[in-house]
Amino acid sequence: GTAGMEAGIACAVPRDKKVLVSNGGKFGERWVKVAKAYGLDVDEVKLEWGTALEPELVAEKLATGRYGAVITVYSETSTGTACDLEGIGKVVAETDAIVIADCITAAGALPLRTGQWQIDIVGAGSQKAFMLPPGLAFLAVSDKAWANIEKIDAPAFYLDLKAYRKSVADNDTPYTAPVSLIRGLEVALDMIHEIGIETIWARTAMLAGAMRAAAEALGMKVFSRRPSDSVTGILLPEGVTDKQFRGTLRDKYGCWVAGGQNELKGKVFRVSHMGYVDPVDTIGLVAAVEY
Repeated sequence: GTAGMEAGIACAVPRDKKVLVSNGGKFGERWVKVAKAYGLDVDEVKLEWGTALEPELVAEKLATGRYGAVITVYSETSTGTACDLEGIGKVVAETDAIVIADCITAAGALPLRTGQWQIDIVGAGSQKAFMLPPGLAFLAVSDKAWANIEKIDAPAFYLDLKAYRKSVADNDTPYTAPVSLIRGLEVALDMIHEIGIETIWARTAMLAGAMRAAAEALGMKVFSRRPSDSVTGILLPEGVTDKQFRGTLRDKYGCWVAGGQNELKGKVFRVSHMGYVDPVDTIGLVAAVEY
């Protein structure tokens, strides 16, 4: 996923304008670093963790005419927070700027209507809702973004999107392809299509809602003020250490949850609702947490 997002940033962001980058967690912070690594004129919007970039702020910034791109994270995995990507897309579409969205923990889990929402570049990865090992990055690129890419001499070789577009026209890749992962992707997509993506969106929302309700019923608190349905961040109970809590879940009950990252390390645990997860998994985890 990181390679895909870096390719979009390196190849599609205009060099003669500023780029607005939202930073509300570990992955927003990553896109700030990537943009700066390519020498882009970055306007970093630092958000309180657990909050999201709002369309109104994007509209205010873009009204100046000084911005060529907006980079945001649809589902910030580190905080379990989702933004109003549809609203942001609508605002950006009314300008000459493009919007690049990190949808790595959103694609295949949260509602995502790329064309209808006018999202210019969507980045995703194989290791989340696509239920595969890491190793594949996916990009959806609009005509508006391609117009930028064709004009930019990107300082990239392996991540040069023009090379990929040329090869895709011949049903090929410009460099050696991870064939085993692509074959696995075909199986995963067949599974997704058999269920139906709207059904998967609804199931993900149901599992997330159930986990949040269960946590609150057990006296715990959901961290985010705008929770994502793909991953739930829950504050650890007072007096309970991360090592003790997650270690007991793993060793005694066979349940794996993620810990906090950066400033949330040792303060929250995170539960995935993406991909090959069903109600039995969720109910079982709730029971293990209660015991």
